[in-house]
Amino acid sequence: MVWQCPVSGRPWRTYQACTRLDCEVCYGRNAKRRGARAMERMGEAPAGLGAFTFTVPRELWALSPREIVDLRRKLAAIIGQWAAARWRVEVGVTIAVHPAGDTCRCGHKARRAAESWNTVGNCVRCGAEPTWKPHYDALVPLVGLRNGRAIRLPPKLARTDLADLKRRWSELVIAASVAAGVELAPSTWSALTRDPISRPGVDYRFRRRRAKRAHAARYSLRPFPAWSAAARTDRELSAALSPQSYLLASSAAGRRDDVGPWLAQVRGEPPAADGLRCTCCAVPQQLVLIDVCRRGTRRWAGWSWVPLHEGVDPPPPRPSPPPEPVVGDVLPKGVWLDRSAVQLADRALRGQTASRAARDRSPA
Repeated sequence: MVWQCPVSGRPWRTYQACTRLDCEVCYGRNAKRRGARAMERMGEAPAGLGAFTFTVPRELWALSPREIVDLRRKLAAIIGQWAAARWRVEVGVTIAVHPAGDTCRCGHKARRAAESWNTVGNCVRCGAEPTWKPHYDALVPLVGLRNGRAIRLPPKLARTDLADLKRRWSELVIAASVAAGVELAPSTWSALTRDPISRPGVDYRFRRRRAKRAHAARYSLRPFPAWSAAARTDRELSAALSPQSYLLASSAAGRRDDVGPWLAQVRGEPPAADGLRCTCCAVPQQLVLIDVCRRGTRRWAGWSWVPLHEGVDPPPPRPSPPPEPVVGDVLPKGVWLDRSAVQLADRALRGQTASRAARDRSPA
């Protein structure tokens, strides 16, 4: 895409991102777009976001998707009980089931999301099928509700606070194994019954900045291409892989009269829409789209990387005059065109290229 400054006339060129999750070129922009959608679903949570990971023992990997959903519901209940016992507040939680990790049995680990598995769900190195080894990712906005008032929760947890949550999770795992008739291995039983402070199985991280919150949201609520085909025909598996919101974050809690202050604190103010502005003027100007071209139909070699100012507030004026215009490529954030417009422009360019080639082949 070719943009132009309306004042200086300087051209600026950008890429139009594709929609592939495993695209090496467009991965950053696709990830940012998925993070923005996840934040729209959960809310901005300006007070911070608590990210919990609950590990399921190997013996419980044999649980069916329906049992995994039931265990997720009970996990949301113990998180609510833990917050009520510690801070005397109600909280909202969104829990997602991750069916497998990013490391294959052959040892290949993904550097990016959806890189380990191809379109049919097999490892790109050895071709092995994914293994069902679920764990839970829980996102808790660090805001609670007490007597109709929104209370901010501390981002850092003491070891004793996290030990109480570990104890509750261990009791839930033991109860689930007894209900399913699964015998826990001695090593697993020893890990679940040791001192709560040193017990494994629960990990906690807090995210304060918006970029970190968006990253945690898109990572926890990310799709799993290796399981998408099976989820289309298996309703129980589809329900298990769909993230669910519980407690104050559920749709039923939104009808309560006293939940308004909590919703206001969690939703926050969405960020202002980013815009592309030039850096060739003292006051950056909004760029205007003038052309859309396909890679190969223009001379892309020799272009250099140039910065673009993003955002509504302009930067301070430059003390020195701008350098000579240099055409360059840049990967902007938040630039998207309507797909139909891009297709029409590509079709027109292909027609021009074909007609030019036909004229070149025709005899003089």
